[in-house]
Amino acid sequence: GFMSAQDCARLGIKPPRDNDKPDGYTAGWAGRAIPVYHREAKVKIGNLTRVIPISVSRYWNQKPLFGQEFLRDYMYSIDRNARIMTLHKKTSKEAKVTRPVHSLYDVACVVENDREYVRVNVNDSSVGKVLIDTGASNTIISQSDATSCGIFVPPNAPAMRFVGVGGGITMRQVDVNLELGP
Repeated sequence: GFMSAQDCARLGIKPPRDNDKPDGYTAGWAGRAIPVYHREAKVKIGNLTRVIPISVSRYWNQKPLFGQEFLRDYMYSIDRNARIMTLHKKTSKEAKVTRPVHSLYDVACVVENDREYVRVNVNDSSVGKVLIDTGASNTIISQSDATSCGIFVPPNAPAMRFVGVGGGITMRQVDVNLELGP
């Protein structure tokens, strides 16, 4: 969980005071280390209630963010058209596939620390292990990966501003051939 000090105050969670020392620092994909303060919060989504650790930042000005800490032990699917997220309790640490693997739809992944990683090719060059972020609206790769895949970013490519944990960053948008699985 991640939220602003203002959200903490609004939700009855003790916000950090001006003279409080941070409990640590975090840097999201934007790369800038920011101070965070650790709290716990009782969070309820639908019928599921959990007490989870929350990182609080004075610099966060987005909506509260809840992710893997809340969803741990659950598989989920999201139907955007119906605006429904369905949670299914995981019955084991390792899924047992009872049907044949479909070469068109099934993509092998590696799970590390409750995060899913897959192999992708960009413009026929392997980027290697890539995080699948089900909440992300864009695909982001580093400048070094773009260079190794032969991606040319023209100076007049459209600029887009992204904001996340660790601050904001401006990126250039280019079209590529992206290959995931078969």
